[in-house]
Formats: sequence, C-alpha cells, structure tokens
Amino acid sequence: MFMFEDGGKETVRVSVKLGPASVNTVEILEGLREGDQVILSDTSQWDSFNWIQLK
Repeated sequence: MFMFEDGGKETVRVSVKLGPASVNTVEILEGLREGDQVILSDTSQWDSFNWIQLK
C-alpha cells in the first residue's frame, strides 16, 4: 500500500496488515496510524517501485 507524505505530493510504500473487511470498511491491524492517508486504488502497475511522486 502507498501512504502519502510530504504534504500529499509523494507516497511511500508501507506494509499494512488488514483485518476484517466489508463493502465500505476495513480494519487496519498494523502499519498505519490514525490520520495516515493512503491510495486505495489498484496500484499493481507500480509493484516494482517503493515510492510514487504525484503531479
């Protein structure tokens, strides 16, 4: 999963452990703190990258 940093202009790959999920919620067990922002869309095209810069 990619987490935003640097004011939302860059993301860094983080390892996240997910718990139970439903259609509109998912429990985060490890890897994120409250308030962290992540990309929820499919990022599989960037699997070989550790960070993404957004324009």
